[in-house]
Amino acid sequence: MRKAFAGILLLFAIGILLLYACKSGKSRPTEITPEITDTIAMITAPAPTNERFDSLALDSFLRSHPNFNRLKSAFNDFYRQRDYQYVWYHSKGLNEAAFGLTANLTGFENDGVEIPYKKLLDSLMMPPDAKDPKLVDSPHVQTELLLTGMYFLYAERVLKGVDESVSKKLGWMIPRKQVSMTALLDSFLTAKDFDSFEKNALNKQYFHLRDELKKYKQFQAGGPDINIPSLSGSNTRVKPGVNAASVILMRKRMMQLGYSLAQTDTTLYTADMIASVNKAKRVYGLKEDSIIDNSLIAALNVPAAERVKQLLVNMERFRWVPAQMGSDELIVVNIPEFKLHYYVKGVPEWICNVVVGTPVHETVIFSGVMDYVVFSPYWYVPQSIINNEIGLSRAKSASYLRRKNMEWSGGSLREKPGPNNSLGLVKFIFPNSNSIYLHDTPSKSLFDKDTRAFSHGCIRVQKPYDLAKKVLAYDSSWTDKRIKDAMNAGKEQKVVLERKIPVYIGYFTAFADEAGLVHFRKDVYNRDKQLMETLAGK
Repeated sequence: MRKAFAGILLLFAIGILLLYACKSGKSRPTEITPEITDTIAMITAPAPTNERFDSLALDSFLRSHPNFNRLKSAFNDFYRQRDYQYVWYHSKGLNEAAFGLTANLTGFENDGVEIPYKKLLDSLMMPPDAKDPKLVDSPHVQTELLLTGMYFLYAERVLKGVDESVSKKLGWMIPRKQVSMTALLDSFLTAKDFDSFEKNALNKQYFHLRDELKKYKQFQAGGPDINIPSLSGSNTRVKPGVNAASVILMRKRMMQLGYSLAQTDTTLYTADMIASVNKAKRVYGLKEDSIIDNSLIAALNVPAAERVKQLLVNMERFRWVPAQMGSDELIVVNIPEFKLHYYVKGVPEWICNVVVGTPVHETVIFSGVMDYVVFSPYWYVPQSIINNEIGLSRAKSASYLRRKNMEWSGGSLREKPGPNNSLGLVKFIFPNSNSIYLHDTPSKSLFDKDTRAFSHGCIRVQKPYDLAKKVLAYDSSWTDKRIKDAMNAGKEQKVVLERKIPVYIGYFTAFADEAGLVHFRKDVYNRDKQLMETLAGK
């Protein structure tokens, strides 16, 4: 009943961690955050029946069903607005929404959600001996309130996720989608069907991950994980046509994880394995070079139980994200993926590699609005780098300043514009309190690595010229030549953008690409573990 939806839509906003190499001056610019609007329609459901129940029954119900206690205000708000009318019944008994919700309760396990009182609800919805048909045909207050409680739990745990204060504590300062429990229930009661309701309430990514979670639970139940020994000695890179003992287990493990391969015990890396090996490398963010190496083996050896946790954690993150973004253009950086995505009307139009902060100098999870571009920029050296890496005495040395093309200006040490400038030939500014931005770099070789966490926190862009063309595309005066000339002018030039572009810096270690293939990445900042412990109630 639940469908996967194609396309990747990553979006994310503001987190706060102190970063070093990207501070551009003394002042801390004003934070500008793109507005995220509630994607759930505020629909008021008509009362399906004119019958009402006593408000005291609600208090009694909550006392006898403690799992719903924290939802007391949602119960009260919802029924007070309706003068305590029954909403799960119509003139002929329980309505379609009631049976639709009940039918999907078991499926909520695929969302990592446990539903209390399910057996009780089943007995009330379908009395086994049918001795009391009134429980089904006529409004019954316990059934009514139990259905509402079940829905509120679903809305809280699946549609909303952990409280915003918890996500902020974990460093996710992104403005989350606004969820009204009562508005959600109104929307559900008036929805065409359950699938269409969920499609409007959750981000497309969520459905891909949920489908993948179901598969990995099946892998987990199918038997113990097959472990592939690491390659050693002179044969640590197995190419097609080469014999290696590990090929047998490699093939079995990939079959266990659902890759299309025929059963055989040959030690030869045969041609039929190439497509599956490259697909696996794509899934794990490795170069698709058809080579079996220890990086691929390590990724394949991650137990199915760990992948289940990884999927649950990222499903939780996508609960925080609106189903749709209202911006025509959008720049998204996914830190664990080391990629920048440029979206136009929700469609990924362009992608390039990026370098992000090291685990010591983590790139902040945050959002902003790109306001201006600086060609041939100065780099203002942060005081922390002067103190910890350069040394004040060296920074004052004339020979050091000359060698590094630096100068002192207004009490600040800065690197002059030029091809060897640490920020490269252009930087892209979206004002934020952490002084983080996108920029070029002279260290081009780092973009060839699979793992690209090397910066002091800012985000280095592999193709800055192409990005400049995109953000300035609205202005025909910015020709290719003019952009290249500005980048190589050796004189700083600030260009304020007339068309502001939202920028999101997010953190997803599991996500789907535009073809619906789910990818996994390493938890470079150990954030999955923190969130998993929170979800587990530790």
